[in-house]
Amino acid sequence: MVTAYVSLHTGRPDSQLDQEVSYEGYARLPVEFSDDFGNVKLDVFFPAVLKDSGQTLTYIAIGAHERGQGGLFMRVPTLPMRLAAAPPERRTEQFWIDNGIPAQNAADYVQKHGSFCPHIVICNTDPVVLPPDLHPIARTARKLFDAGMLDAAVLPPKLYEAVNDELQRAGVPVIPVTRTATATMTESISKMKSLRAYGVE
Repeated sequence: MVTAYVSLHTGRPDSQLDQEVSYEGYARLPVEFSDDFGNVKLDVFFPAVLKDSGQTLTYIAIGAHERGQGGLFMRVPTLPMRLAAAPPERRTEQFWIDNGIPAQNAADYVQKHGSFCPHIVICNTDPVVLPPDLHPIARTARKLFDAGMLDAAVLPPKLYEAVNDELQRAGVPVIPVTRTATATMTESISKMKSLRAYGVE
């Protein structure tokens, strides 16, 4: 197993310290991967933001070191996320009681829902290197898929094929998809021809 560390960044990082966020309680989170470091879903919660940091999260990175400078295995853009504290009223038990939560559960809600905790999910952590000559549409599709923001099954078949043809041409892993379909029987059993002639009992 390989232990790597997830970090949060305000811009596109070139190293673990580059544009890394800083707020009270923040620390890189360890994650374990198999030796090939691929095809593993990442799902982690970072410590709560208790004070407004004035920072906006735009990138997630996975690197080699728990602290200090280190190289990156991968970086993934994300939708901008402002690292701000939850409203003060959400941090009190009375707020949750007033909103219908039983008194015995109010303290638990303060802990779980009374603060903002960055929740990071990356569906595919296989670090894919995209060549510079890759078509922009294929590049964007691959990045969105790696970030867990694209369900390939919703792409029109022709577009899906064109994207994967371009990825294959460039030597980049194609985007997998599982499509589902339903079939209906329009003839009743009594109208079906006998299957015995075809060797079916």
